Amino acid sequence: ILSTGKHTPTYTIFVQRIGPSDGNVISEWTVERRLTDFYTLESKLTEFQWRLPRYTTTSLWSISSEPAN
Repeated sequence: ILSTGKHTPTYTIFVQRIGPSDGNVISEWTVERRLTDFYTLESKLTEFQWRLPRYTTTSLWSISSEPAN
């Protein structure tokens, strides 16, 4: 819920930091982000000449009833 009282979908991202030599998990955490955060990230990356692959909202953000693997 936003400070305005409106409900907004969030995405929970599970992050793992993997060791370079052995491939073991060094640390892990979760973060919650809104869809607009991804647009902000893309904007900043392109500002510094990074190129992200183009995507369509239907394939990247589609909702499935199947559990995530």
